Amino acid sequence: MRCPVCDHENQAGSPKCEACDESLELYDQAKAVQKYERAFEKLTSDGVLSEKGAQQCLKLREKLFISDSVHERLMEALNGSDDNQDLQVSLAISWASGNCVDVALIHKGDFTFEQVEITVLSTLNQRITRERLEDLDPDERHVFQAELYEEGKEPSSLISLGVQCQIKAVDITDEQVFYRSPLLSLSGAESELVDLEGKAALSFVELIERRALFSLLGSEGWRELALRPISEDDFFLWEVQVAATKDWLRRSSADGWRVGDQYQCDLGEIRFNERLCPGGVSWIGAPLGVGRDWETPAHQVKITGPLWCSETTVTQALWQEIMGDNPSVHRNGNYPVDSVSWQNAIQFCNRLSKRLGLSPVYHIAEDGRVSRNRAASGFRLPTEAEWEHLAKGGLDRIYAGSNRPDQVCWSIEDSEQKPHEVAEKNANAWGLFDFCGNVWEWCEDYFLEEAYRKRVGVFSDPCVEVKSQKQTSPSRVRRGGSWATNSQACRVFTRADGLETWSSQFVGFRVVRIERRGVIPADRLVSAEQASWAHLQQGPVYLACVGGSPRRAWAIRLEALGVKLTLEEAEASVVIMVLPRETRPSKLKLEKLDQIRQRVRGVGAVVLESKEAEALIEAREIEVHQIEQSEERWNELYGKSVLLVGRFSLTQKVLSKRLSSRGVLITVDPERAEVLVAGGGKLAQKRMLEFNAKGRLVLHEVECLAILEAQPTILL
Repeated sequence: MRCPVCDHENQAGSPKCEACDESLELYDQAKAVQKYERAFEKLTSDGVLSEKGAQQCLKLREKLFISDSVHERLMEALNGSDDNQDLQVSLAISWASGNCVDVALIHKGDFTFEQVEITVLSTLNQRITRERLEDLDPDERHVFQAELYEEGKEPSSLISLGVQCQIKAVDITDEQVFYRSPLLSLSGAESELVDLEGKAALSFVELIERRALFSLLGSEGWRELALRPISEDDFFLWEVQVAATKDWLRRSSADGWRVGDQYQCDLGEIRFNERLCPGGVSWIGAPLGVGRDWETPAHQVKITGPLWCSETTVTQALWQEIMGDNPSVHRNGNYPVDSVSWQNAIQFCNRLSKRLGLSPVYHIAEDGRVSRNRAASGFRLPTEAEWEHLAKGGLDRIYAGSNRPDQVCWSIEDSEQKPHEVAEKNANAWGLFDFCGNVWEWCEDYFLEEAYRKRVGVFSDPCVEVKSQKQTSPSRVRRGGSWATNSQACRVFTRADGLETWSSQFVGFRVVRIERRGVIPADRLVSAEQASWAHLQQGPVYLACVGGSPRRAWAIRLEALGVKLTLEEAEASVVIMVLPRETRPSKLKLEKLDQIRQRVRGVGAVVLESKEAEALIEAREIEVHQIEQSEERWNELYGKSVLLVGRFSLTQKVLSKRLSSRGVLITVDPERAEVLVAGGGKLAQKRMLEFNAKGRLVLHEVECLAILEAQPTILL
């Protein structure tokens, strides 16, 4: 026993303090052990030692001088209850060299599991190590290493290091069983220890209580882990909690976003919803013997994320709003859009990005080649790895969020041979719908049958960006199955291919974008292929000019109607091709304009030729004159203090005289002005924002002239 005075373990031949002999004389070890066993049995009557029970055990152990070996014997008896009698596999754990622990699979009795998947969690950084074992030999001991912390750190300095293990096993009847170990504290420092439930040990005494509760791993040798059966839901809930790590939340919370947050954006009358999904390490692919050759082997990928993902596939209504048509065979606004090729899908991504004020991801060359701008903030197709990571939503299920296809999947078994409205079936754990069934979904990758077989270890953000030399025409990946395939072809790991230009009534897509701080999409009302005045009005507009092009004349005319111009080609939503003044421009000038035309079309901008833009401007000028020539509009201007700012076609001096001659007061003080007449230039745009914020009237030059032309001259 240990002396309560000197904390010395009494052994033969070892020195003792004066109190040791007295303590030994007064101590009845057998009686103390019996008393502790009765108390332990009472505290564990439900088969579990609770945290409060562990605290009481600790106090009783201190009072009765109960050794660790006695307590561990009782813990082993508790963990060896009837709940574990059918368990044919267990784990043992030991420190390894460096930053790892060794984990061993131990067989008991007749081994009946065909496949075992072991997951080890480090509580220090929420890092997961997963090992999948198949075709196991009961006579062999399988050992693998789990990395628990960053290399170079001393174990003694790891103030919150712990480890917990889970097992998913498949028996010979293909039934899955799930087990979990206690959370083991591997650190002995006086510091904070946080477990998955967020409970922290803030003092040395409380840390010791944790040690008693979780039956700590010894400093040397192997320690067998007690495994308890858990439900399938508990098993996957644990993995979902791990996927949303605290480190990631800290990094992504600058703008207030959290995992699972929904962002809603209205595009016209269409509501577009996205969900913020975490990155992390995820298993993708089918187990050997389950999937087809090009769907195996299962392997790990790391999605550096986080990603915003559309809650559903792109609907026909959203496609109509952005692209101006509907190619689908089965028409319904809430059905997923179908009959779109891979190239159609990336064109949509660029248009949607422009519509919401984001930089386009894809550049489409004149010859059809596609390049990707990785720094862009806009929408794109998910990579194949991202698609499966998002579909699983942190859960290792056969379908997206469930092992039952009828809960999450429209397949030929229940679709009545037609697509269905999006989001009618259950969402996965991250709030995303319809990954499996309804329509196939395009991914960004080229399709290679051997892609999975070439991956060894954990790949970060994998994407097959080079087509196979065997392919005469490039094929892209599509995932998830459709309403016309059976449920077996709708599993979360199902892969298929399709030519970039091929379309089908069974194929659609969804979009994702990288979460970037400070980037918030906002509708800019620029959408369909066919240009309208709304395109010019929302802007920004870029004037594509060469030598001899009358850029200034076009700029003044557009600014007089309130159109915002830009000097940056990449920023433009609309590009006007301004031809030179000469009747027959040189071939070189026309080639330069054509190069600009191809570049801006490649990033999703609307291109207007000079005649088209001229017609839109003339129609708008006539419309403005008709609207503004009314007595009500004149009353809003007459007798008011007016501020003129910017570049005008009449010049500011001429416009000022015309206003003054009709009884309008001109001021140069922005604070005293009641009305702003805005021309072109950055200062005019700044003043417009100020006046709009204060609710004051803002007129553009054409609107102001239309009001003046409708009124007789007033002699002062």
